[in-house]
Amino acid sequence: MSTFLEKIKKKFSFKYSAIAAVFMGALIFSTQYYAVHNMELAVIAGMKQAVYSFMASAVLIAIAESVVTTYRSHKYCAFYGFMAAWLTTSIFVTIVHNMKGTPDPIDAIILNILSAPPG
Repeated sequence: MSTFLEKIKKKFSFKYSAIAAVFMGALIFSTQYYAVHNMELAVIAGMKQAVYSFMASAVLIAIAESVVTTYRSHKYCAFYGFMAAWLTTSIFVTIVHNMKGTPDPIDAIILNILSAPPG
């Protein structure tokens, strides 16, 4: 059991997951509050985004790390790690926004796909 927990601790980045959760939760809260002027809905949306960002960033870091460590060529490993995380994010965002009935999902999807590379 302890080796399993050690593996999780080694792969899991609490620091970066927490940063993603706080930043994205605050961003979604502020945009929702500005759009709907309802504190309760904005807090719920911000909390959902914070939880999603916390978990998704941990998964994306693990994916990028495994892709980067798989390739022996240092020339392309960073590119492949970046592309794996970006494609995973783009696919997941598209699925989630289409499943949950987001109004104008194309706008949310395009924004996420375009903003994912720098972030």
